[in-house]
Amino acid sequence: MVLLYATGARIGEVLGMRCSQLDLGGPSPHALVTGKGNKQRVLHLPKRAAAHMRAYVLEHHGERPDPDSYVFFSRNGGPGVPLSQDAVAKMLRKHAASARATCPEVPQRLHAHRFRHARASHWLEDGMNVVQVSFLLGHASVTTTMAYLDVTLDSKATAMDSVGAPAQEKRWKGKGSTLREFCGLSGH
Repeated sequence: MVLLYATGARIGEVLGMRCSQLDLGGPSPHALVTGKGNKQRVLHLPKRAAAHMRAYVLEHHGERPDPDSYVFFSRNGGPGVPLSQDAVAKMLRKHAASARATCPEVPQRLHAHRFRHARASHWLEDGMNVVQVSFLLGHASVTTTMAYLDVTLDSKATAMDSVGAPAQEKRWKGKGSTLREFCGLSGH
C-alpha cells in the first residue's frame, strides 16, 4: 500500500517488479517499473517509502536478495512467483474492514487503483501541473490524466465558495486563546 500510494504505480507494475529493479540506497532511491505497452519508467521513492521498502526487502528477501526474485511474491509459490492481484484484493478488503473500525471513511470496497487515483489527485491539489502528473503516472496521453481533475475541481470550487465568507480569528488548539494572543500580538 505504501509503494502504491507513494509512487502512483499501477498494481500490475508493482507486482511485476523484481528485486533488481529496486535501488533503495544512495541519495535518490527509486524503482524501475514496466507499464502498459512494455514502457519502462523510473519511480522516485520518497524517503519514508524507501525506508519502508528497505525494511520489507530485508524481512522478506534477507541481506542479499536474489535479483530475479519478485519483490512481492506468492507465499505458496515463493520468490519466483509474483503475488496475484486477487491476493492483493483480498488483503486490501481485510485491512479496509479493520481500518473501518476506527475510521468509517475508509471504503469497504478498497481497490489497489484507489491508491493511484488518490496520489494523482493529491499531486494535483498540491499544485503539480497535469502534464507532470501524466508523466509520473506513465500515461501515454494527458487526456487520460484529465479524469483526475474532477476531484480537484470540486475541492477548488469549495475553496472558492469560502473566499467570500467572513474571516474568523484562528484559535490556538488547547490554549483557549487565539493564535494572535498566543504569539503575544494582542492589542498591537
